[in-house]
Amino acid sequence: MKAIHSRYFSQPSRYTFYFFSLIHLLYKPNQTVNSLLANILQCYYLHIRTILSNFDQTFSGQRGNKGVSLLVRRLVVPGILLTIIVVFTSYSFIKLHSNKSASTQNSISELKKITLLNGDLIFRRGTSIESQIVLLTDQNSEYSHIGMIYKINGKLFVIHTVPKENDADPGYIKLEPIDEFLSGGKAVRVAVYRLIQNSSEKINIANSYAYNCYIKKYCFDNNYDLVTDAQLYCTELIWKAFMQAGIDLVCNRLRNISFIITNKIMIMPSSIIESKLLKKVYSN
Repeated sequence: MKAIHSRYFSQPSRYTFYFFSLIHLLYKPNQTVNSLLANILQCYYLHIRTILSNFDQTFSGQRGNKGVSLLVRRLVVPGILLTIIVVFTSYSFIKLHSNKSASTQNSISELKKITLLNGDLIFRRGTSIESQIVLLTDQNSEYSHIGMIYKINGKLFVIHTVPKENDADPGYIKLEPIDEFLSGGKAVRVAVYRLIQNSSEKINIANSYAYNCYIKKYCFDNNYDLVTDAQLYCTELIWKAFMQAGIDLVCNRLRNISFIITNKIMIMPSSIIESKLLKKVYSN
């Protein structure tokens, strides 16, 4: 498909995006929702790069409102189409998985029957837009989010970090009851992983680090970098917690994620779930 990308994006055209989207629909009619959206997003990304790289050549002869109008048609109109496709496809995905809410409740009941331990890693697959973006980016994983089990007086809580969920949410690292972590549309799939060599001393170190991040009100890392310790995204929190105990759950499985204007080296859910130091103890 890279050859097709190169061929059809060699010259900027307002029809390129529409044509390429149609080609993908026909080329792989049985592809998954995530795969289709990933292809569409990649297509629009290449479209923007081509427009910007040929900006002087394309718009040098245009003046005033005519040039602005051309730029709008080349960038905004495909963007509107992309939005429509994403909204429609996401709606279809959510509708498809809406019948799994009952199974989520079953999962909570099943988890409570299992002896979950401090430091167990709990993965979930959500239906929010943010979850879908993670799933699009990390197609090696079935899950979009991760947290760590933390017990208080025998009750199960999850330490995790997510972007602000509403205007009243300060965006701090959360300590939530497991029922809330898995409630509603937050989890249509759930899995729990545990260290194979389950050293209580090292688990306590990792658990304490994550809990201290919560106590210190560290915020979610909207920059998605690994530099700042006071701002952490979900997988970064888990990785750094276990690194405090000398356990590297990621090793060299960092992902190079391409954005429109830059690249990011990130830890994705698959980076952790593929660790040979972990074993699965539950999945629905």
